[in-house]
Amino acid sequence: MAVRSLRGIKPVVWIPPVATAGYRLTVGPSGTRYGVKLANASGTLTKSADNNASTEIEGDVWLKNTALASVNCYFDIRDSASIKVQVALRAGVGATWFENGTGEVAVVAPASLSANRWYRFHITYNPSTNLGDLEVFDESGTSLGSQTGMTGAAAGTGFTLDDVRCNCGVSGTGTGYYDNIAFTITSSGLSFLTDNFDDGDISDWTDSGAGFVCTTDAAMNSELDITDLVTSFRIENGVTEGTGVFEFEIPNPDETYTSLWTGLEIFRFYADYNAVPSTPRFGGRIEKPSNSNHTLRVTGRSDALFVMDRTVSKSYDSTDAGAILKDFFDTFSDGRYDTSSISTSTGVTLSLKFVETPFWEAVTAVCDASGYDCYIDALLVVQFFLSGSINNTTDGVVHDYNLLETGDFAPDLQFVKNKIRVYGGTVDGVQIMYTANDTASQTAYGVRKHTESDDTITTYAQAKEVGDYLLEKFKDPPIVSDLKAIMIPTISPGENLWCSSPAENISPARYRVVKYVHELGDSGLTTEVTLNKEPRRVSHVIRDRIQREHKKQDTSSNPNDLDFSVIDSFETDTGTHSNTEITEGVLKLSPGQTTGTWTSAVTNSADNNNVNQVSVSIYGDNLPGVTIEVSANNGLTYTTVSRNELKTITATGKALKIRLSLSTSSEGSSQIDAYQLNYSTTT
Repeated sequence: MAVRSLRGIKPVVWIPPVATAGYRLTVGPSGTRYGVKLANASGTLTKSADNNASTEIEGDVWLKNTALASVNCYFDIRDSASIKVQVALRAGVGATWFENGTGEVAVVAPASLSANRWYRFHITYNPSTNLGDLEVFDESGTSLGSQTGMTGAAAGTGFTLDDVRCNCGVSGTGTGYYDNIAFTITSSGLSFLTDNFDDGDISDWTDSGAGFVCTTDAAMNSELDITDLVTSFRIENGVTEGTGVFEFEIPNPDETYTSLWTGLEIFRFYADYNAVPSTPRFGGRIEKPSNSNHTLRVTGRSDALFVMDRTVSKSYDSTDAGAILKDFFDTFSDGRYDTSSISTSTGVTLSLKFVETPFWEAVTAVCDASGYDCYIDALLVVQFFLSGSINNTTDGVVHDYNLLETGDFAPDLQFVKNKIRVYGGTVDGVQIMYTANDTASQTAYGVRKHTESDDTITTYAQAKEVGDYLLEKFKDPPIVSDLKAIMIPTISPGENLWCSSPAENISPARYRVVKYVHELGDSGLTTEVTLNKEPRRVSHVIRDRIQREHKKQDTSSNPNDLDFSVIDSFETDTGTHSNTEITEGVLKLSPGQTTGTWTSAVTNSADNNNVNQVSVSIYGDNLPGVTIEVSANNGLTYTTVSRNELKTITATGKALKIRLSLSTSSEGSSQIDAYQLNYSTTT
């Protein structure tokens, strides 16, 4: 599998004390000592040298870690095939040597070691016998322990150290340091690998930094690794308000790839700090391959595209927000997504009604009302989590390290609103109104007015709650910006990412990632993140408001998302009467009658397929006294249907009739002004 990486793109000479990933150069970690810092179990650093030695080598490496209880600092000597020597400062074990077949030898016990102290490991190793010695010293030169005649980390004897590689690596939680690496051939005294890092340069080392792999399914191949083919790509993904898109380009001078993709092939993007990236970060489907100027440009959308053309028509009453979202995906996505990680006990209950609402708009409404975020990950798992609750503990964007460009992170005054006027509905001929002011914001930024009209507000208290909420939200300018950095492979939408650049007014803190863009282009391999300092937080005010707005949809004529309709407003006298009549556009009982029935003329199904579901709405007076029946087989069999009920027709057919039975009660006689029969058919 091909791998592309950012290795060697940007040497680093200083890093502030924050947790970020990959290799780090750090100045003066102990007095005047320079060294390499590896943080948060995020990679290795390797340097190779031609040696071809089959006789004994010896040398030193200095190691330090920040937490002997949780950090492991490894140092390896290896050839092109395998590790020959491995020593370590190991959590709970001490200073150790790894033997093949025997395991780990603790040369110095943990009790004799301390965190944040440098230790010199003096190593000798004979590749022909596969035996070696280790002695460990503290900074004063005092020997803390030694062991001789230990076998190497690989089985066998007679090795030749061709293409020697010294490898620094760290695991666990915390930070490891490496310094003053120097190895020679014992018999000749010739040095073959040294580095004291005093020049602040590690460009001659190779780190296990961020790398990526791109693959697709193709029309002519079951799977194609295109990592080495792509000359550029752009992968964008967001949380809640947006879904992902991608594009990539490959040279195509001889039309080799012109017919490779036709549409809906799978695209996968893997990225991490491993030698061969294997963590899926983004998945999507190819939608449009286009060939121009000997270059094939391929575009597509994330795997969320399969629900983007769906609509939601469902009602929920006092239902947990997670249960609503899970029902969306379980009902409308054809089982394509894994919803097992969605919590259905968030503690946020909502009453919402959706009528032919675009799917992702419905998802956003649930998130807006609950204060949660949502996206579909690369493994088709639906992620639903409290906004601002997930921290990225591996990566960061830090000045003088991986930060490349900074957008305008200053307050944006165009979004400031410090005088909020709310107009509600009209009650008893009087319109409800409330105005909220913030004098401090008005003094600082001038009076910036916003008018909010909402006829679902029916009390002064509701108007005041909405006005005060909007004022609190908009009286201060938001802090939102874009940062571009060397690729951040572990980022996911909605995570809080550690960022720092005081010169650009970015105080060291965690910022919520609204959107990220991975890009391979003229600037190399980069990631741009759109940040918001504050997570989405929803008060009961906005939640109540969203629920009121959804209640307004009750008047929809098609709440059950059916496909066809038959409407009769009784403008003409049609159908068959039994003790009923149609007068002045109204269906009613004939004079002196207490019951009666009207049956419509037949209507054939619009697509000439069998009717399988119906729903009926009627409009008029004293409607509880009306019985509704529907037939799909020209009146041979009728099914009773309640108002607005979704009913499945078992006696199927293509010839629709509706029968309305009217009666008289203490409330008066039933009268019908119009009805709407909605239906769907089998396809």
